[in-house]
Amino acid sequence: MNVILKDGNTFRQIVSCMKDLITDSGEIVFNSKGLSIQSVDTLKVVLIDMILEEEAFLKYKLDVEEVKLALNFENFNNVLKLSKSTRIGMSYKPGTEKLALQLNEHDNKKIQFDMTLSSVDKTELEITDIEYSVKVYIDATEFQKSIKDLSSFGKKCSISVEGGDITLSVTGDAGNGQICISDAEIEYSFASEETSKFEALFNLKYLNLFSKAGLSNEIILKFGKGVPFCFEYVLEYGHVKFFMSEMPVE
Repeated sequence: MNVILKDGNTFRQIVSCMKDLITDSGEIVFNSKGLSIQSVDTLKVVLIDMILEEEAFLKYKLDVEEVKLALNFENFNNVLKLSKSTRIGMSYKPGTEKLALQLNEHDNKKIQFDMTLSSVDKTELEITDIEYSVKVYIDATEFQKSIKDLSSFGKKCSISVEGGDITLSVTGDAGNGQICISDAEIEYSFASEETSKFEALFNLKYLNLFSKAGLSNEIILKFGKGVPFCFEYVLEYGHVKFFMSEMPVE
């Protein structure tokens, strides 16, 4: 296997976010669809679905149909931080226990690191298409700042969507507060038995982790009755999705 990514910065941001969720080891897969990560976080709260399609690479050569590599994401993140190069090369020979990484700063500085592979108990995941009742398209920077601000006052965030507004609410020792955002684009596709308002409670820790990744200018929040909440970044050649169940209202 020998591949070279076009946009190393985006990939660094993805891995940086993953290492905060997958604190042990996770699996990356290379096949005809591209590079993908499908994993549950260490605490089994979040389902992660990421793909970078073949078009995201300057070079994408596989000697076999599929290559699966288990990596410690914290170590992976530390290696990628050795360079700010926009092009990241990765190569692997079947039967070896190393992933070779090439990070070329410029013609006079080339970094290579042979990263030791790890082992992981992999549970096969099947991520199916889900029909969502509400989709909110919102500015990533605005949402990230709102979530960060609310995190100072509590640990849980209620997200309410009604009409053309999305409201983020928090309750804590300092009192109750909310941020209402009216410039988001909201799509509704309710079933006949559902109401035109959606409200759910989420752990602010995870909303913070998702939003600080900053992988695109816009994020998509997807809600539905009886299905996991989805936080999605749409990339030029792929996507990163985080699925999480809402918290019970006490």
